[in-house]
Amino acid sequence: MSIKIPISAEFDGEGVKKQIAQINAAIKSMGEAIAKANGQKFEPIKLNGKDDLKYFVQQSEKLLKIQGELNNRMKRSGQDGKNPFLANWSHLYVNEATRLKKQQEALVFLGASFEGPGAPRRPSTPPPQRPISHPAPGGSASGGANPWVKQGTRVLQSGLNAAGPVGGVVSNALGTGVSAGFGAGLAGLAGGMAALGVGKLIGAVADKVSDAQVEAIMNDALMRRLGGGVGYLPLREGLRGASSALDISYNEGQQLASLLARTGNMGGDRASELPAELLNAGGFSRGFGVDPAAGVGVFGQLRGLGLTRSTEDSRKVGLIIGETIAKSDAFARVDDVMEAIGNYATTQTRQSLGVLNMGGYAGQLSAMAGSGIPGLDVTGSASLLARVNATLAAGGAKGEASQFLTSTVGSRLGLDPIQTRILSEGGAWATNDSMFGKGSMAARYGISGPGGGKTLLQETLATLREKYRDPGMLAMATANHLGLNMNQSMALLSIKPNEMGGIQSRVGRLGVDMSTIDATGIADLGRIETADSTGLKRIANQYLGRTGKGALTADEARDLKAAMDGGDQQKIKDELSKLAATKGAIETEGSKTRDTIAGVGNIMQKFASESLPILNESRAALLFLAGKGGAKGPRDLLERAMQARHDENVDGISQKYRAQINEQVERANRARVGTMGVPVGDEINLPREQQGRAVLERQARAKAEMDAASTEISRLEAERAKELAAEDARLKAEREQEQKRQEAVRDYTPGRAPVGDHAVIEQIESGGRDYDRAGNVLTSSAGARGRMQVLDSTNADPGYGVLPARDGSMEERARVGRDYFDALVREFGGDRVAAAAAYNAGPGRVRGLMSKHGANWLRYAPAETQNYVRQFNGLTSGGTELPREPTRAPTQLPADEQARRQSSAAPMQHGPLSGELNVNLSMNGDLRRILNPPAPLVTKVASNWYRSS
Repeated sequence: MSIKIPISAEFDGEGVKKQIAQINAAIKSMGEAIAKANGQKFEPIKLNGKDDLKYFVQQSEKLLKIQGELNNRMKRSGQDGKNPFLANWSHLYVNEATRLKKQQEALVFLGASFEGPGAPRRPSTPPPQRPISHPAPGGSASGGANPWVKQGTRVLQSGLNAAGPVGGVVSNALGTGVSAGFGAGLAGLAGGMAALGVGKLIGAVADKVSDAQVEAIMNDALMRRLGGGVGYLPLREGLRGASSALDISYNEGQQLASLLARTGNMGGDRASELPAELLNAGGFSRGFGVDPAAGVGVFGQLRGLGLTRSTEDSRKVGLIIGETIAKSDAFARVDDVMEAIGNYATTQTRQSLGVLNMGGYAGQLSAMAGSGIPGLDVTGSASLLARVNATLAAGGAKGEASQFLTSTVGSRLGLDPIQTRILSEGGAWATNDSMFGKGSMAARYGISGPGGGKTLLQETLATLREKYRDPGMLAMATANHLGLNMNQSMALLSIKPNEMGGIQSRVGRLGVDMSTIDATGIADLGRIETADSTGLKRIANQYLGRTGKGALTADEARDLKAAMDGGDQQKIKDELSKLAATKGAIETEGSKTRDTIAGVGNIMQKFASESLPILNESRAALLFLAGKGGAKGPRDLLERAMQARHDENVDGISQKYRAQINEQVERANRARVGTMGVPVGDEINLPREQQGRAVLERQARAKAEMDAASTEISRLEAERAKELAAEDARLKAEREQEQKRQEAVRDYTPGRAPVGDHAVIEQIESGGRDYDRAGNVLTSSAGARGRMQVLDSTNADPGYGVLPARDGSMEERARVGRDYFDALVREFGGDRVAAAAAYNAGPGRVRGLMSKHGANWLRYAPAETQNYVRQFNGLTSGGTELPREPTRAPTQLPADEQARRQSSAAPMQHGPLSGELNVNLSMNGDLRRILNPPAPLVTKVASNWYRSS
């Protein structure tokens, strides 16, 4: 729906101010009333400009999409299209306590908060809320940047600072540059990074950091609401998969899943089915072209009432609803059909506390709504049937006369007065089977009754037809008994209910597995079931013309054409139904657009969420890097990240084996019943001499089954222990590797280490530089790169006990080179000259020269290697002084380094922090081809970001 608050570039400024003042007053009044009633403190939000007004409207529309009940109440109260925060809530909820609760939930969703007893918190806190006040770009003292973008950028920057080795990645210019516009921040940070074509991409990722945090917190809250039976990662990945399939964002998926979990009571053992239920409800909605929230509301409602107990049950209900829509010819009124069925299910289930005859109601509703009688649209038909249902549940509308008629109906069904009363309370579509059969309240209580599938309404109308032969008298008697007027009575008598269950019967006969039915295809199944020959031909041609997703295989197209040529409508329906059940809804340009828009956003968010373990502690990292006291620093952050990853892996392993072990425990418990030492079942009827043998054989089978289950449990426990031990070993190895890396970093820190062998090698190899004058990474003809000229193959697998590079940064590549040289010194027994020669020519060649020529090996080395050793000896003997930081002309410096030096006038307390930012986004399909460059984008970062005051 669209909320009617005018917003446009031409909207008069005074008009905007009046709208904002009205909204602020309404929010304040609503919040203060809630706070006063609950003894809380209200912290309101305040709109200040046109952008805030737009955001307010967007959130209001989203609230009505998610809260289907509120949306329906707005429509029924005549306030459809009005903003919920400006609506008359006394018309929505008569009960004051309920009204205040619903208002509080709406305000918290908008961004307000309450403190004090029972105050709710937003699922998305504590990530920063979208600020309600932000100036237009470029027009404020702060630079006009969107504060949410600022916040996302700051968090992204903090995560980059905390990642990798101490003294590694620092990107303060990203945060400070935002104040002058995001493009300026990138230019200051990356020395022209925007010119490389990734400025907008980085901005998109920075924006998604906030969304990733919101998703993480919503997922955590949902996991706890579900009772913790499903782990954090399995739940998140399951919902992400469902969201991607439904073409919605991850955060929309989380919101819908939260609604489904609450309305469907999906906690405990049922929690594992939540992603599948979301996919079913959302897919059903997508197939009919309505918002996924509509399907989630109805299917969650039915699950919460206990009318469905599995995803398979939900699909069966979906088939009934789809058939109802098709037979009502109400494809444009899908919301009304779902609302009608949901209302009937809720009212009648709570009234009768038993099994619901949804097929009977759906048959009557679809027949009336599809009759074409004016006034009997879906809403009108549902209203009339609700009155009939309530009247019959009360025993009729005409006192003793209706009671007498009801008792007559009961006698026709073989019921005594008590049984008749029980049947009546089941409403118009109650049957003996539903009210006295398995699962009914009567059966639970111990009252039995005869079977039968005829409904109370059917038998009531049949009794009236027997007693009143005159049509006019029959209509009047029906109207009196059911509380209708004459016209409604005549309509009810003249319309024959539809037989329901045709779709389910057909797919069952065709051998289609209910668990594999694509919910988006239910709409097509409904169309196919009700189509005539012309409609079937049109639908068949649509399937034959499909391309891309859902296209038919050669065999499928051949079978469909053969059925069409045969002319048998039932065979055509069979072939089409098989396709609809597995292929789902047709793909259009619109669905592709929706898919790609949601897909790109989700990919960006997935990338951003990878940084969350470090981002959660980024503030401490910033304090550490700034030299401020009290912070634990990146080393501690990295340890926390490793531990968190370990904990998640352990949780995943435990979850995997828990279900399997529980299954074996149940297997053993089922078998244990067979160990009873007395005859049971058919054994009782055996001759005495055979009973003992049958009992012993049964006990032997049961024991064998229990032993097999016990053996399998032992095997699973051993496998689990093995995997947990491997995970512990992995964590230990990771910690040891990180410790060695930290020691290597500590032993050699650029800019402060004394001139030594490493600096000499750097000088010979590259002049101590990572980049050439154009700002490109120094690369030899052989592919060696950076100041230590390390090959990619050596960087990834150095050998000699040297740790491979942790990432693709120049600092890590230089560290590998230094460690590799140290390893060569050890390899050649402390001979530094031999190590230098081996660094140039390779250790195998040097060792071969030594083996062949002994002490004179250097004389037979290649000229390049001899020259390399002469330089090494000259520089290490004190003949030449090496600069602490290689002198480079301004034109040799990368662009960001030039900018840093030009802007660095004040003395630095801790010296400049330098490092690198590597952007290597992993993407799929067309997105990879469009956005991902052929190689990682690497830009030098040097930031004089901390100065003495």
